[in-house]
Amino acid sequence: MNVAANPLDHAYGLLRAGRYREGFAALETRRQRETLAPRRTGKPEWAGEPLDGQHIVIWGEQGLGDEIMMARFLRPLRAAGAQVTYVCQKPNMRLLVGCGATWLANRGSVVTPPPFDYWLGALSLPHRLGVTVENLSGAAYLRRPEAQRSGGVGLVWRGNAGFGHDRFRSMPSPDLLAEAFPDGVFMEPEGDMLDSARKLLSLDALVTTDTSWVHLAGALGVPTFVLISDQYPEWRWGAAGDRTPWYDSVTICRQDAPGDWPSAVAKAVAHLR
Repeated sequence: MNVAANPLDHAYGLLRAGRYREGFAALETRRQRETLAPRRTGKPEWAGEPLDGQHIVIWGEQGLGDEIMMARFLRPLRAAGAQVTYVCQKPNMRLLVGCGATWLANRGSVVTPPPFDYWLGALSLPHRLGVTVENLSGAAYLRRPEAQRSGGVGLVWRGNAGFGHDRFRSMPSPDLLAEAFPDGVFMEPEGDMLDSARKLLSLDALVTTDTSWVHLAGALGVPTFVLISDQYPEWRWGAAGDRTPWYDSVTICRQDAPGDWPSAVAKAVAHLR
């Protein structure tokens, strides 16, 4: 691979192989093409300086699921003595209360956090904190809102159609899941992720393609079976195996061949028997 020509592909390859120290360091190249708002403040980007008594702004990146995934790293910042503002998308704000942030701010509006000392893009947290496969905890970390239990299996067959590789990670139709789980409950986003969390916690388990539902369920500790495409395996799910260091409650059900959704669904069915 030409690393110079494909720095992000190189980073994702390292991460997919479980080489997190090298992979997250290489992922810093994403900043060459992304402009995060805090850059314009003149404040320094956090490079590992002592945080006791300091205020750091963590700027959410990418989608709702990515913001949830990175929220686990806010508590270590608080434990180091920092005041933490997490700038995230509005649908995540109520969900992420209590996740370790001192303040939450809406990423989709004009953000004026209290005076701060440092800032950092959320996807840089694993690199700055020295995260590896070995030291990453997959324990649930979000507070669980009260939910009325109904039982059953939640089903999600597609993600955000606006995502560039969605045709690989989403199923062509819900029919396969409907046939495999005739009593399943198809899940649709509630608009607010706290409401989605309540709906999720009413169920026994979740079967889903690679969407923000995986991160929500994993962060809440809900038994989850994620259907992974062989054509576009996201780095966070690794290259092989059915476990992920990110979420203890998530089981990976991989396609046996490109586009072979029946094989992935069959694995989820077998796990839930």
